[in-house]
Amino acid sequence: MRGIFFVIIGLSSFIPYFSVAQGKFAIDAQFRPRSEFRNGYTTLPEMEDRPVFITSQRTRLNLSYTHDEHLSGYISVQDVRIWGEDAQLDQTAGLNIYQAWLRFQPARGVYLQLGRQELEYDNYKLMGKANWRQQGRTHDAALMGLKSADSTITANFAIAINEDDQSVFRDLYESRNYKNLQLIWLNKKFVSGEASLIFVNRGLEKPDTSVSYMQTLGFFGRKDQRNWTFTGSYYHQFGENVTDQDVDAWMASFDATCKVLKKIKITAGFDILSGTRGADLNDPDYDETNTFIPLYARRHRYFGRQDMFYFGGFDVPPGLKDLYLKVYDQIHEKWSLGIEAHSFSTHRSLLDTGGEGMDKDLGIELDALFLYKYNDFFSVSGGYLQYFATDTMVALKQRGDKSELTNFFYVTFDFTPKLLN
Repeated sequence: MRGIFFVIIGLSSFIPYFSVAQGKFAIDAQFRPRSEFRNGYTTLPEMEDRPVFITSQRTRLNLSYTHDEHLSGYISVQDVRIWGEDAQLDQTAGLNIYQAWLRFQPARGVYLQLGRQELEYDNYKLMGKANWRQQGRTHDAALMGLKSADSTITANFAIAINEDDQSVFRDLYESRNYKNLQLIWLNKKFVSGEASLIFVNRGLEKPDTSVSYMQTLGFFGRKDQRNWTFTGSYYHQFGENVTDQDVDAWMASFDATCKVLKKIKITAGFDILSGTRGADLNDPDYDETNTFIPLYARRHRYFGRQDMFYFGGFDVPPGLKDLYLKVYDQIHEKWSLGIEAHSFSTHRSLLDTGGEGMDKDLGIELDALFLYKYNDFFSVSGGYLQYFATDTMVALKQRGDKSELTNFFYVTFDFTPKLLN
């Protein structure tokens, strides 16, 4: 990373001429350390478990270039690490490319974007960049976009085909990514809202190099009315999963947000993700799954910020119901406070060891959050999160003690300066 900065400093003297003669060139950066006290993050603690304190850090350097209205490009280099994970004299390289894409617009309203890029749509409950994770999420893809003359209608078509080496012939794709993905997104904006349709076809490779395809088709809508905003979405999954089970699953969401006294926002809503019956989960010959997978959603933003569900490969086989209430108050031009409450339950009943259906209640999560925005490029945010578990939650996680204190605290420093423009 130090070498990159030296190169930029060396070139900086040429930037004024370069900007005028060739186009617009800009450099910005991000320095984001986050400290966390984990005593029940993503799972429930047991009596013998001890809390851990960790600090992770994201460092990014972003370069953008716009030649004219037809041609532009973007490169984002990042280093993500845990403080202390490397020896002090370790020379192992840690940089990687977060984004690197070229955008060509041959005509007004038509563009092609090629390379590693973020794919985010609607309310991010299906496709998002996972900004909570320090490494983020991007896709190596080709994206074609169409936009109407008044910019109220947009169509995106994306395709990604992955390999993990330069094979001469077809070989097993051993990466944890999808093998290929196709996406269609249609969006219409109105004076007081918008509506979208999305279709995602995801292919996962099996050990014999054949590919199983699962499709997700859905709708998103938003309506603004005076001090109210209403959003809703429905997604349905079909096809097959990587274990050759037929997929028939769905997700329904709705929320309403009200602005009170211009500084307070109150949101109430629900997410319901379908699940598979307990008897079918225990039947090895059952050839269908009804468990909805929220693909590449911003999972930390939804389903509770303690990340108990749909995080780190935990996809909640019996499904999930999340009833939530969120209150945010901008108490000062630089300070905001928020409280979120979630009531979780399973969509289908889990079976206990005797084969009887368990109570669906999974417990309650309470989150207290804050944001201090010093200026446009420096902020401090954090929160205290606590989960109150039930016996069903212990059974779902297959670990933990519901009587143990289950809490999580974090604080994030986010510095995003503009270096050159």
